[in-house]
Amino acid sequence: MQWSNFTKLDYFVLVELGENLDDNDFKQFKEKWLSLYQEGKPFTIVFDTSKVGWVNPKYALQMSEFIKDLRATEVIHGKQLMTNCFIFYNSWYVKLLLKLIFYIQKPVAPVHILKKEDFDISKYKIKNKYI
Repeated sequence: MQWSNFTKLDYFVLVELGENLDDNDFKQFKEKWLSLYQEGKPFTIVFDTSKVGWVNPKYALQMSEFIKDLRATEVIHGKQLMTNCFIFYNSWYVKLLLKLIFYIQKPVAPVHILKKEDFDISKYKIKNKYI
């Protein structure tokens, strides 16, 4: 099963996470994320985790390591190209994993963790485009 779907829309990227995750899926997820930096343009990532089921906590640790790797892109581009990150959740378990990730590793851009139903799309503008 495909774990995530990346959709590029002008100034932001929507990532819809699926139910399951395995090592191959996680590897592809990281490769797609890193490919965003190849364009050399600022972007915002919007993660929709509302379909995520149980995830092995090892991926939270691996994600923390990946965030550390993302800092290397600042050296290449002279700045961090990811300007914001919005993460929608429906599950207390996903929220707990997110807190663990960001406890271990500080994010590379401002992160907004929101319950999906609490997100008011009209409050957020990205490069004069509403998401």
